[in-house]
Amino acid sequence: MNLAVRCALLLAAFLSEPIDCIRAASPTLLIVQAVQSQEGSVTGKICKAWSSLVSQLWSQLIIEQARKPIDFDKSDKAVKDKFVSDCVITMDVHEVAIDTVDAIVKNMCKEARGTPSECKDMTTTLWQARKEKKLKLWCDKTFKWFAVKTKPRCLTNCGAFLCKDRCAQQDEIEDLADQIEAYEIEMNTTLSKEKRLRKFAEESRSMLDKIVKLDESECVPAHANVSKLQSSRASVAKEFDRLVKAADAAGLAKDKAFEKLKKLRADKNAMKNDISTAAEAYTAASTAFQEAKYKQSWKNRSLRDATAILEKARRTLQLKCDKIDQMNAEYDKAVKANDAAIKSVAEQKENVRVAMDKVLAEKSKLEYLLSTALKAK
Repeated sequence: MNLAVRCALLLAAFLSEPIDCIRAASPTLLIVQAVQSQEGSVTGKICKAWSSLVSQLWSQLIIEQARKPIDFDKSDKAVKDKFVSDCVITMDVHEVAIDTVDAIVKNMCKEARGTPSECKDMTTTLWQARKEKKLKLWCDKTFKWFAVKTKPRCLTNCGAFLCKDRCAQQDEIEDLADQIEAYEIEMNTTLSKEKRLRKFAEESRSMLDKIVKLDESECVPAHANVSKLQSSRASVAKEFDRLVKAADAAGLAKDKAFEKLKKLRADKNAMKNDISTAAEAYTAASTAFQEAKYKQSWKNRSLRDATAILEKARRTLQLKCDKIDQMNAEYDKAVKANDAAIKSVAEQKENVRVAMDKVLAEKSKLEYLLSTALKAK
């Protein structure tokens, strides 16, 4: 087995203790909090982050280099860019973690058969790089150092003359074993991602239930209240319109009674009884007009109040329902993105499985041929 992969797998197993191990978005804050609470957890967090980072580096390098034809500049660049980016975040730790990080980095270096001077230089330059804010350069240099440990041994992936003598069939089998373990690392990473995505899918159902319940308890009643107030206002408005027409009619009747009285009073031949009757009719018409105008005015105030109450209910409805609409939109967006991610992970998992099966078949074939050849001798 390739030494680099063996180191990655052994260290990953050794460092994956049941500690709350996550890579912090702000490593400095992580260290400060850890020191305040539980000093031992700092080691676990850094161990997990660094082990995961280097394990992924090795698996990606081996997988990329196993593909033919190989363009090392192109294939290594993508792996390198991701490693350097993650490394800068992971290793930007507080001075309080110097001893812990030194031990981890030295151990990783030693397991990859680094010399004492190489391992010492790796830790010394780390803290100098952090102090000078040049972690990117350190991560770039560290990438190159570890990358050297993953160089394949076989002539199919190496054009140098020095590779020829190393390309025995057993070496090819061991390189294939490295590729298989690299694919297993990638498969485990993919399965972990799929598990997180499916967990979100499960939790999203309860999120939808909460949105539905919130809609039923707030938005639906608000809609019902607005509908009720709309009907009430429409009834008041209809009555107001009737009273306006009644007041207009009473006003016309009053004006006609006044004109009749006015003519009778101007007529010298008019009878007193006719004038008296016309005066009483005018008085009655005036009273009816005043009552109609009062009812119209009262109903107008009722209409204004109903309109104000309706507008307030509409604002409340908009406030509550807009909030729920926004929650629904965010939920739909998150679910669609998660579904797309699940589909993408499923495709990635299938691609890894197919590639792994191909390498397994090739390894089995070579092992059979080697076994047959050894028996023949």
